[in-house]
Amino acid sequence: MEERGGPLKSMENPTPCPASTKPKKEEDPYRIPVHLNIACTKCDGACCQLLQHRRSLNEVLRDIGLEICEDTTCDDGIRIAVVEDNGRGYAFNSLHASHITALNIVQFLLTEHGCITAVEVNRIMRHHESLLKALRLNGTVESVLISGMDAKRTPEDVAAFKVVKSISQLKRLTLDTSRCLPLCANMRLYGQLLRGATRQLRSLDVAAAEMSPKQAKRLIGALRRSKTVEHLVVGENVFTIGKQGSGRTFAEYLVNTDTLRTLRLTSKPDFSNEDAIRTLVVALCQARTLVEVKVDLDLKMVGFAARVSLFAQVVAENTVLRRLRLPSVKCSCAHSWLNRVALDPPDPDSADKMVPWLGAVRKNTTLRDLEIDLGGFGEPECRDFFEAVADNSALHSVVVRRLPTDCPMAGICETIRKRGIADRVLIRNHHVNPVDLSALPECPEVTGLVVSGRHFAGNSDQLCAAFKTLAQCSHVTSLSVHCWGFAKGMYDSFIACLRATKTLEQIEVRMVDIVDELTDEEQVDLDTQLIEAAASIPSLVDANFKGILKYSQNCAPFAGAVAAKRGRLTRLQITLAYQSNPAFAKLYTPQELAHSSIIKCKEGTNYKSELAAVQEVTARNSNNVSAAARYVLDQPDSDDGARVIEDLHDHPWLVRRVRRQAEVDVGEAKMKIARALKRVRSCSIDEYMRLAGVVKRRVESGQGEGRVDVHIADINLYCWLHIRSFLKVSDVVRA
Repeated sequence: MEERGGPLKSMENPTPCPASTKPKKEEDPYRIPVHLNIACTKCDGACCQLLQHRRSLNEVLRDIGLEICEDTTCDDGIRIAVVEDNGRGYAFNSLHASHITALNIVQFLLTEHGCITAVEVNRIMRHHESLLKALRLNGTVESVLISGMDAKRTPEDVAAFKVVKSISQLKRLTLDTSRCLPLCANMRLYGQLLRGATRQLRSLDVAAAEMSPKQAKRLIGALRRSKTVEHLVVGENVFTIGKQGSGRTFAEYLVNTDTLRTLRLTSKPDFSNEDAIRTLVVALCQARTLVEVKVDLDLKMVGFAARVSLFAQVVAENTVLRRLRLPSVKCSCAHSWLNRVALDPPDPDSADKMVPWLGAVRKNTTLRDLEIDLGGFGEPECRDFFEAVADNSALHSVVVRRLPTDCPMAGICETIRKRGIADRVLIRNHHVNPVDLSALPECPEVTGLVVSGRHFAGNSDQLCAAFKTLAQCSHVTSLSVHCWGFAKGMYDSFIACLRATKTLEQIEVRMVDIVDELTDEEQVDLDTQLIEAAASIPSLVDANFKGILKYSQNCAPFAGAVAAKRGRLTRLQITLAYQSNPAFAKLYTPQELAHSSIIKCKEGTNYKSELAAVQEVTARNSNNVSAAARYVLDQPDSDDGARVIEDLHDHPWLVRRVRRQAEVDVGEAKMKIARALKRVRSCSIDEYMRLAGVVKRRVESGQGEGRVDVHIADINLYCWLHIRSFLKVSDVVRA
């Protein structure tokens, strides 16, 4: 593809910013459509209007796995982001006209739009030199994410890394492999970071990068010299660096840094380096600037309680840490090679390992949020733990990733209920099993559940009974279902459960198998029924479906559902099935299976417009939640939040955001939201009209001799508040 010359003149914005008035050269054969050739209007303090055209732009950009959205790290900034779809971001063997148009649009945005402040670079971008040049010459991009690399060293990957390192204004760099095909799920460092143009980085995420010990030592040395890095994410190849994997080199950096505020550590499955954990704990106890630590280590179940108990020392001794997330262990139902799951018993010495936690939790006065996995402890230890939580009024939130699975949970929930800490404790991912199924309706403290066919060993009667029980549990707001070994009757029970529930806010479904007794067409129809049932849930705000056979049939139900309840749904992800699913493999040719973009094209263009419509509304809803939170917290420029607070005051994401930003418990967060809602609902006519965008300051009555008509400004406060009870700010449509 030839490099574009000057920009095309916008037909929708005839008076563009001075930066967009370069002389125009001859257009290339695949010119940008007129309705997408939008000039940047970000100048003299004005915001760019690019996002008003988000839907039409994203319909084109999705063909190369990209989209535009708000940059949450920068006020008024816009991000070119990788779409959350499986099978995107690869380099095409042959480019269609739509692909070239999308590439031209990306280059146009990078060249002409000063509002672009963040870019996520996928594989197709790395394979086009003109896009890399446009990124290098851009003067406003402050955040870059590199999404995956090829399996072997390639000139394109090296060139892309070199370009990113040359961006002098770069503040945030992330190396990511979570949204790549397995072919591209690789990441390497080419050269050194925190030198030259990257010397001013504030945020660095290299957890996905492969590094030799020598590279890791160089990185830690650069971190020691850096006076700007505030947010850091590293993997075990960095934090275990030291003699015999002790982690002392990284620990010395943690103890001596004066700038680091947030730290996240990750590991590969079954991490077992206890020496590194002990070294890390000692360093975290002495860290002077860290306010948030996420220790996302995937530990082995054997000895899990002992390893988690080491972090009690951090809670007991660190006096500045405010948020802490502890290691966890994956439930055995996550292992695909197991046909059935044995319940994990608590560690034999779990009672002794809980003792340090009881003292640490009661003693600490600065920690506000704690996330912990209690799967390695028994019921008595869990009850003692929640007794300690109840004795600490400073601890606003305790998220429990997992409760013990081999003992009834009723006693644990009873302790939470009796001590009055249900608004501070969130049990998020309890794995449902036959042992505690009957007690579930009597345990309103459990709000998040995981249902896997492996926990029921394929027992159809037990699993169907579980879904019938779930349909009666109005306290369950989050549900994750792994459809391993599901037969037709199990799917029918699951679908009936979804149609019956009215309180579910978040759902994740992983469809990994096909039903043997169904034809391919019946299997596709089953997927559609599942999607339609989920789309009918009135309270749903977050939906994630993995393993769906067809996009086009399954985007339409959600498009209609979103149109019906525009203010609720804030996230939707639908991912195609893998080739290992025989039903999916039969629907397409080998060539189509090799390139999922061909599958999307084969299904027609309707899916693009439907999915773009859904993504547009979910993005807008998510932004409205953020705006409402700013209004609740009395932050500057929060008038947009006042417009939507009446619609979103009971949105779960709003409560979560206010609680986190204000560092309060759920009850106080709800009180703050209620006060903000009352402030809007009791505002005067002048304030209402200003928030609605009708006037700039106040409403004035028309003056004239002999005037006898009544204007809105003449209505007294009592009448106005009565009218106001039927009228929301958002009811006034802005031009």
